Amino acid sequence: MDGCIYAMSISAIILNESNEAVWRAVRDRWPDGRHYILTDRVAFVVPEGITLTQDVADHVGMSGDVLGIVIEFDKYHGFNHSGLWEWLDKVS
Repeated sequence: MDGCIYAMSISAIILNESNEAVWRAVRDRWPDGRHYILTDRVAFVVPEGITLTQDVADHVGMSGDVLGIVIEFDKYHGFNHSGLWEWLDKVS
């Protein structure tokens, strides 16, 4: 990732079950370091411009077959892998 990406928001994508098609859609839509896949059920993305959480969910294919939630946030705290903190620092 080159430089800092200035984000209006960060969205967490949380799936009920692992789904590689969703992560493929994430990598295709946000290929330039605007995504961070943490586990097989959790990822973070930085949508460009003003984007609704529904837009993120629609893009990755959440529907009756793919269950999950998209949460937009601008504050966070916790304990996790250093790579996640480095990514969050760059995009926020």
